[in-house]
Amino acid sequence: MAADLDSPAIKQGPLSVAEAVALGASLDGLEVTLAGWGWDRFEHRAVYDVLPANGFPRSPEGVWLTGNLPGRVTVRGDGPLHRQWVRLSGTFHWTRESGAGHLGLWSARLDVKTAEHVPKAAPGQSS
Repeated sequence: MAADLDSPAIKQGPLSVAEAVALGASLDGLEVTLAGWGWDRFEHRAVYDVLPANGFPRSPEGVWLTGNLPGRVTVRGDGPLHRQWVRLSGTFHWTRESGAGHLGLWSARLDVKTAEHVPKAAPGQSS
């Protein structure tokens, strides 16, 4: 079911990751723009509103990323989106239960068409 584009829930400009996850099925198949912190490490390529100081972000709070993404120098190393504030545009996909991403741990996936780094200091880093 497509979202009602006149709905106050669908705003102009980038959505936060939490907004996209909360809207879930109503965004399925729509072109959206998300803004958030990239996590681009080994088998984990997703975007989140908040990154933890230590450990890994929680999968249910993020959106898995596929599509036109910057390449990595190595498979196991950190990618160019890691701990960077990014603006990503593409087609949003929602599964009722987890099923996207590595081991199917995410409910939402963004098939990225454009990715843009927006300068902003990551938590725990100076600008």
